[in-house]
Amino acid sequence: MEEQTSNHDPPPSTTISLRSQLDNNFLTYDIITCWLFIEFRFAWQALIHAHRRDMI
Repeated sequence: MEEQTSNHDPPPSTTISLRSQLDNNFLTYDIITCWLFIEFRFAWQALIHAHRRDMI
């Protein structure tokens, strides 16, 4: 199928800025997710170590 260019398409500048804005949002979400995952892992390890210490 061929791509149709219609008059309803927004000018390229707005689509580009929108796209970069979306990319930035995804980047921040990625950073937050990674940070939360790392924090969770550290907390989990600390919990396990504390539990082991109690058992000994």
